[in-house]
Amino acid sequence: MNKDAIIELQILNNAEGNLAQFLEDIGFERCNDLNWQDPSDTSYLNDSDRQDMDIMANVFAMSETNRLIYWIGKDVGGFIGLWVGPSNIQLANAPVVELDLEGQYRIIATRIADYLISRSYSEDFDKDRELLVQYGFTVADSLDELEQAVDEFKEKFYFDPSMSPQLYRHRIYNDQRWKHGLTAVPFD
Repeated sequence: MNKDAIIELQILNNAEGNLAQFLEDIGFERCNDLNWQDPSDTSYLNDSDRQDMDIMANVFAMSETNRLIYWIGKDVGGFIGLWVGPSNIQLANAPVVELDLEGQYRIIATRIADYLISRSYSEDFDKDRELLVQYGFTVADSLDELEQAVDEFKEKFYFDPSMSPQLYRHRIYNDQRWKHGLTAVPFD
């Protein structure tokens, strides 16, 4: 039986000190600030960027998408959170989403424990899996099992913007482009 995200967050909070070396090894930094704004930071924009309606449409779309993510931390690939989406998925059932360094959203795991183990080096997988299980996590038996769960999730909800943060962001982006007289951009 899968642990839900709320229980996994409690396990992570309770075991964070004991898992410090593992978390450091995978490059994960936990965020415990409910008002964390790093994923929506726009301080890098200059005046020219702020005048560009395409850029601002994307900034708005990302900000709106980020509001629907319960951020839990970051790693070397980007920001990590739980996607509750516009349909308010119960946090307990929320999949793990990454906002990568290129500004793309993707579902990367169906459980926090599976996200954590997915960042483990393959030669450390069994040892790291055992460590996570020791602290109460339910973890996929293999990377293939983890990837299959994500693929099944994506296949089931690929065109549902309430379940796809990238599609949700894209729809808002195009709505904003339309409002500013720009044409829509196809979804990749």
